[in-house]
Amino acid sequence: ILPIVLTYELLSSLDFSIPSTVTAISAYAFYGCTLNSVSTTTVTNVGTYAFSTCNIPTINITSPVTSIGNSAFNAANTTTLNLTGVINISGTYVFQGSKITTLILSNSLTNIGSNAFGTIPSLTSVNIPASVTTIGAVPFYNSVCAINVDAANPNYSSDASGVLFDKNISKEELTDFMKKYNMNFPVTVGEENFTLAKAFDD
Repeated sequence: ILPIVLTYELLSSLDFSIPSTVTAISAYAFYGCTLNSVSTTTVTNVGTYAFSTCNIPTINITSPVTSIGNSAFNAANTTTLNLTGVINISGTYVFQGSKITTLILSNSLTNIGSNAFGTIPSLTSVNIPASVTTIGAVPFYNSVCAINVDAANPNYSSDASGVLFDKNISKEELTDFMKKYNMNFPVTVGEENFTLAKAFDD
């Protein structure tokens, strides 16, 4: 485990490669830390607030991460985030309020937690692979970005305008959801319900 105390000893470094013996990054490990880049090929667990409010422009995580804690990258000043090894974005608000402009997701990613990419105005597009089976509530809340879903994904799809669709939501569920939260247009809707959703908006 990479302990919190290491963070303060690394401040003089520019590029930091996490040692191959490390498999977990502790909560708050890089909190508020300033580095040029961080990379790992062995970490499988990222703790809560691990990179929150950090000033690290580039982060590369190419190891098979199965757990990312809540708000792990919250408000991070990170522009390039390479997550080609991440299998599960399990936490909530994981990237909320960060400065991401380039996001690379793993082709093995299965889960995206609730509000994962909320309030990231710098993020203009997200490519969701075919492997994703679960996406939590309001994953892109207050973020205006085009969502591109791999055509082979059996659970989700996107249209030419970059809207995310959940293929498993019925008309009844959509109606109830919109009424419950007084919504004019849902963040994710079943593909067959697009017309219904637009009628609500009108």
